[in-house]
Amino acid sequence: MAVIAPAMKVGAAFGAAGFLYGGTRGTLANTTPLVFATSSGIRGAMLGSTLWVVRSAILSTYKIEDRRLSHATQNSSAAAGAVAAGFTALLTRGRSSVLPQAVLWSLLGYAGQFSFNKLTAPRPEGHVNFWRRMADKKWSPFTYMTDEEYTEVLREKQLRLDADISILDDKIAALRNQILTESQAPDPGQDKK
Repeated sequence: MAVIAPAMKVGAAFGAAGFLYGGTRGTLANTTPLVFATSSGIRGAMLGSTLWVVRSAILSTYKIEDRRLSHATQNSSAAAGAVAAGFTALLTRGRSSVLPQAVLWSLLGYAGQFSFNKLTAPRPEGHVNFWRRMADKKWSPFTYMTDEEYTEVLREKQLRLDADISILDDKIAALRNQILTESQAPDPGQDKK
């Protein structure tokens, strides 16, 4: 079950993508979109679930600490792509399409796993990310801040806002006192009457 459940999920995702692709292709070709969508969806589901099972079987033979960072994941994804695509092509399209599909999906598996490994790899200490480098350019209108720097900027703004509120409270109190003293003072016009 540890392999079957994820394989079914991957197969469903590939099947859905295949269904959308087939439907679009059938619509653009002015043929029966439902037939194209269904056949592409079935092929996609077969390809995705087979790919996941083969990849999991290959990875289980490796003794690696962190699978994300290992070259084994790239190689296993490439091999799984080749086997799964070859098997699916053999069952659905015939022997003539086995080699082209195996090569294509081997390259896609390797490239996809390589990209995933690069995106999820932890960054070395002192690494400057892309947005920081862009913000450091003199022509950039943006400033890159760490969470601590941003917290400090917000704290300073809050202090300025509190000071402005305090000044306004003092002015309001002074105006109230002025209104109160003016209302309590005798009216000079009443004394003459």
